Amino acid sequence: MGAYISVWVVPNSITDYRVRVGWQASYPALRLDVAELGVLDSAALGPAAAQYTYTDITANVTGIDIRRGRSRTTDRMTAGTCSVTVYDPQRTLDPENTAGPNYGNLKPGRPIIVDVKPPSSAWITVYAGWTTGIGWQQIPNGYQVAQIDCADNLSTLALAALDTDLAVSAEYTGQRFTNILNAVAYPGTSTASTGSANVVAGTVAKGTSALDYLTSLAGYEWGHFFDSRAGVLTWRGRTDSLNPVATPMFTPDSTGTQYSSVSAVTGTEVYNVISVTDETDAEQIATDTASTVYYGTSALAITGGLQTSNDSAVTALFVLDQYKSPATSVREIVVDVDSTMQHAKQEAMFSLDLGDAVRVDRHFATGAPSTLTEYYSVEGIAHTITRTGHQATFTFGAKTTGGYLTLDSAALGQLDTNLLAPG
Repeated sequence: MGAYISVWVVPNSITDYRVRVGWQASYPALRLDVAELGVLDSAALGPAAAQYTYTDITANVTGIDIRRGRSRTTDRMTAGTCSVTVYDPQRTLDPENTAGPNYGNLKPGRPIIVDVKPPSSAWITVYAGWTTGIGWQQIPNGYQVAQIDCADNLSTLALAALDTDLAVSAEYTGQRFTNILNAVAYPGTSTASTGSANVVAGTVAKGTSALDYLTSLAGYEWGHFFDSRAGVLTWRGRTDSLNPVATPMFTPDSTGTQYSSVSAVTGTEVYNVISVTDETDAEQIATDTASTVYYGTSALAITGGLQTSNDSAVTALFVLDQYKSPATSVREIVVDVDSTMQHAKQEAMFSLDLGDAVRVDRHFATGAPSTLTEYYSVEGIAHTITRTGHQATFTFGAKTTGGYLTLDSAALGQLDTNLLAPG
């Protein structure tokens, strides 16, 4: 379960929800090279999401399953998916029903938005994406259930490629992320932090896949590259979740968001030889000899050749510091969301996204220490909502020390752009 962000919603649950689909575009005529409607030679194959007229289909929705994220930081981020099950006795979602209200518009590439609403709170978007297809299950007496399948903007980005060579300057990963999106005329919204890794000047060749290039770039940054729960393509640097000024807190008591269970693992990911390919295709290798002697050699390679030898070595050292020892880390936390939970805490949980920093406290009745406080970045989130309850499950990647000295930080002081790890 920990590999995904997953939401399952059924009617009459304690948390309200709504599902809206933009079956019909506001502009029926074909207009070319208009930013809001579709730009030629780019991933914009139709109008932007805001240019659609949305239909609320919540009344007939019987289930929603949303999957976003990854199980570990070392995994590649994939497109988030959504499956919406709809009771459809009137065949309103059947493209062969010529008398249906959406006839002619039930096609792939329509925007979909899923929101949840804790009591006394505003609507919170948990998924924004695009329809990829509709399937049906029909009982002989005419009873019909439709399933709408969807994917988020990472799937859209997979269609985009550079239509000409792109000259790039030496710059931070956040700026390169923005430049690649501009080069393919990405039609959606995006946000990027500066990042910590520098990438070299050069030329990105015509025909290069934007998604493949940015995925490779994300390996050097060792941060988070994903489509947010609200449909914003997001780039977060590797230091963004370190030493956070304000962090949501999970605790076994009411001092924070109270969890019902916590599971931890030891030594499932140990990498004591990290190699990063630099701009000359040479490997910059960071090794922890003591770890290799005790646990054997376990290598992790980051390829792509986008950094100088010095910056590649810095990336290798950063990753090595996180994975050289078989630390005990929290993998999942389960929270029972019920009517006794403060509404503000529900809202804070639903608002969490990939890459967000969280604090986890664990208390022990015996042994020492009696309390552990640790920091993690979110890699996956699951919501299971039924008629009688709601469980939220959070999955984490490698533990962050919370002890890095971060320079050039708006919160901690802007001096330089390096990251000094403890010895």
